[in-house]
Amino acid sequence: MHVLQITVVWVAASTLLVGLCSACWHLLITGVLQGIGAAIGAVLVSEYVSACLRRRSAASVQSGYVVGYAISILAMPLIFPLLSEHMGGWAFFVLAAFPAVLVWIPRQVIGEPEISLERKQKARV
Repeated sequence: MHVLQITVVWVAASTLLVGLCSACWHLLITGVLQGIGAAIGAVLVSEYVSACLRRRSAASVQSGYVVGYAISILAMPLIFPLLSEHMGGWAFFVLAAFPAVLVWIPRQVIGEPEISLERKQKARV
């Protein structure tokens, strides 16, 4: 598994842990874990992508947060009435872990790009 995929799973898992927090110091720890995962992902994107595309790719990654917030705002009127006050908030943290599942789909369905395979082949030689 690629390191970038691990960071997505890391951030999603730490977000899921936020839903299990029962004290302020739990939130502090899970917030630090989320920050570590997000920072590693940002560093990987800036290192992996070429200089001419670096700003565009970083902006694309950052826009994912906005899309997630928009989806949760749209889902709030649907989910909150169905669950209790505490369970409704927890449900959003469970839904926030869903991108970790989406990490596996491109890896299994699409596979490795040819240019990446060529780079690995050149690195071995």
